[in-house]
Amino acid sequence: VLSNQEAFTSEVLSLQAPQVPGAVDSPIQCILLCPKNVEKPPLIVVPHGGPHGCSSTTFIPSYAFLCSQGGYAILHVNYRGSTGFGEGPLNSLPGKIGKVDV
Repeated sequence: VLSNQEAFTSEVLSLQAPQVPGAVDSPIQCILLCPKNVEKPPLIVVPHGGPHGCSSTTFIPSYAFLCSQGGYAILHVNYRGSTGFGEGPLNSLPGKIGKVDV
């Protein structure tokens, strides 16, 4: 059995989000797990609960299994309004949840 470090890679990405009226112009942070030796793996997108929450880089055994043994890529998305990215994104949400955060 391969150790997790040998079976998949992880990377924190910062993506420029499309401009949405009323939203703070801040990048969207994502955490991507990719299986090694799989050219185009199927992708599972995992948004966290919210509106206030945050996906962290904590080891999650079930996602590690899906990635290393199932051959899936896993994308954890920290969308606008996620905690840990300052007050601007949080303060832009009242009355606009579901419009400016995703």
